[in-house]
Amino acid sequence: MGTMLGISFDATPISGVVVEFVKLARIFRERGHEVHLDLGYDIKADKEAFFRPYAREARLLPEWVHLARVEGVDRLRGYDPGFAHDVLRDVVANGDGARLLATVDAIAERLSDLIVTAWERLGVSVVVIENGTLPENITYSRALYRAIEAYGTRRSLGRFVLWRDHDLMWQSEPSAGKYGRFPYTATPRLVNSPFIQYVALHDEALRRTLEWVPDLRNIDVLPNTFTHEPAEVGPHNASFRRDHGIPEAVPLIARCTRVIPQKRIDRDIHLLASVAESTDAFLFVAGDAGEAPGEHARLEALARELGVADRVVFGGWLAPSDSDVGRAAGCRYSVRDLLAHASISSFLTARDYESYGNPIGEAIAARVPYVATRYELYDTVYGSKGFRAPLLDPAVSDLPTDALAAEVAELLTDPAKRAEVAGFNHALGRRHLSHDHAERLVDRLLAA
Repeated sequence: MGTMLGISFDATPISGVVVEFVKLARIFRERGHEVHLDLGYDIKADKEAFFRPYAREARLLPEWVHLARVEGVDRLRGYDPGFAHDVLRDVVANGDGARLLATVDAIAERLSDLIVTAWERLGVSVVVIENGTLPENITYSRALYRAIEAYGTRRSLGRFVLWRDHDLMWQSEPSAGKYGRFPYTATPRLVNSPFIQYVALHDEALRRTLEWVPDLRNIDVLPNTFTHEPAEVGPHNASFRRDHGIPEAVPLIARCTRVIPQKRIDRDIHLLASVAESTDAFLFVAGDAGEAPGEHARLEALARELGVADRVVFGGWLAPSDSDVGRAAGCRYSVRDLLAHASISSFLTARDYESYGNPIGEAIAARVPYVATRYELYDTVYGSKGFRAPLLDPAVSDLPTDALAAEVAELLTDPAKRAEVAGFNHALGRRHLSHDHAERLVDRLLAA
């Protein structure tokens, strides 16, 4: 029996990154591995969790995921949230701060020793690093590379590290300049190592990564994967509509997202208003309205202005589609429960914000039609595979057009059309987005 350790650079107990980790970790568990996860509280400073002890976080995850931590990080002289912020601002974003680089290197060396000690204590045989390249904390990334080489050499291991980047500098709001500019000289570059297997989420991520590091070897494409089972109404979720004040007979548009400006929920509200003459549809927004209170207030005002306030439901955070993740967060329902009641799923997001677009994959897997924007990576992830959906091209129109509204209205009011489109996408999704892609990669890694 081996021990698999995940390291998330996300610094939060439940996020898309963590959900994708759990999907992958389940495969390792099925192959006899004990699973541990470091949530990255001591890595990403903007979540304000540096050195915060774990409390109830384990309850949000499957019982077979054990939370882990590198001991002694809080005693590393000079390593604290302020230092991480300064390095990100001065070295990474602004391209200066040379005075900090010697300190970065010195701390990384001491930190790598602590990491190796932690791996030895757990008897780690596989490490999965999630988002380790995005330069939120280049000190920790440098330390990980050192720890990998030291631990792999000491134990005479093969490719025991799976390094997966969900977000990279060129697609994470590049116009804001938070992570600098190409060629991102301050970011630790991916290295050719006998111990590391890199994975990109899609062909475009692979292309851009190789543009940045042309001589990189041992990198494959592993798309996000989804459980392809139709979402159905049953005893566990039959009261979803009643609990949220949604009439049983009306069409329902589902939007699963963070309630922040970048997600462009205003487009969903405009779409709802555009189909109001032909359908009495409701819009359900599943996301934490408290994350950006100003944006929530703006969206509520827009719904009132467009005359659809009584048909827009801000339902709060739902547990992820993976039903054993997030249930202890006080959520009675999951995203999958919402999709079971939905007529269509919407993803009218901003053009340059998404690294993948999981809500589309979740809708496809749940056998629910979707509407989306042609965001920068849409064609790479979904469009090139042949999935069918009404699409808004943000380069042509910022808000839903009459033509788009007509396509959506047809799906909302024609059950046969919905079933045809959803069935086609579901069958195609089984070929391109099912878990067997990840299973093959895991088996190859374990055999190396």
